[in-house]
Amino acid sequence: MKITDGKQDTSEEMIVMLTKADEIQKHAPTAGFDDGRFRFKRLEDNLFVRVGGHCNNEAFFEDYKLIWMPNQYQYQYMLEMSMYKLAMNIRGYYDGLSGGNELQGDWMPQSMDQLLCYMVMGSRHNKCWNGKEYEKEVLT
Repeated sequence: MKITDGKQDTSEEMIVMLTKADEIQKHAPTAGFDDGRFRFKRLEDNLFVRVGGHCNNEAFFEDYKLIWMPNQYQYQYMLEMSMYKLAMNIRGYYDGLSGGNELQGDWMPQSMDQLLCYMVMGSRHNKCWNGKEYEKEVLT
């Protein structure tokens, strides 16, 4: 796992999770001017990563996408949960794993950012990360 500043997960898996999380990207703040020269760009409390693209003759990237990488406070805001409720949900997630919860499959989060992204997509958008894609959960 690559952590750029000791605070956020910038691993390839986290980038893929967020690239495929259109529902989360809709909350992204404006990135401002960007010529794509840097893979990671931090603006105030927001981190963006360049995905895809190619370098043109002037050493600027073209045809790339900026992906917003929310921090833990921003995930908590999207979850609309108090700190207590968030802690209980995290505990419930791990209790579910130890109890053989089928919705989790074989995938395990490798960071708090991955877990929070998973929780936002699951609780707010009814989608479950399988390690490669988001799948629509069937609620029973």
